[in-house]
Amino acid sequence: MLDERLGTITVVEFDAWHERACTAMVRREPRLQIGWAAKLLNVYLKTFAYLGGGGRPGLALVVHPPIDGGLWRGLRGRFRANKLILEDTHCVQRIKDIREYSCYQRVIRGCRAAARELQCSLLEVDQLWDGTTIPES
Repeated sequence: MLDERLGTITVVEFDAWHERACTAMVRREPRLQIGWAAKLLNVYLKTFAYLGGGGRPGLALVVHPPIDGGLWRGLRGRFRANKLILEDTHCVQRIKDIREYSCYQRVIRGCRAAARELQCSLLEVDQLWDGTTIPES
């Protein structure tokens, strides 16, 4: 991810690396679920690649958005009429419930569909993040 000499990174290459990185984190710390491992990794990559311009060319275009309750609320609000996107992005409701990487991939598949609808990069789906709304009880 960091060696610029390797050229532009592809989605397939990034996704394979991301899965290996997340599963390695969970193997090292069994109390960590895939959802939390991905969130930690994605927050770091968002800062490094998107905000800081670091890493291989194209990295900022393939980085996943940090998944959390604020993003889920924002996606639900923006795409409430798009059942296809919400079926994927909301296949679970909490980060700790993302225990398998295949579940995480489904959430990201929905985020990619949202990015196409919004005409933005995958990471820029994070513009929907709603971290200030107090959840209804």
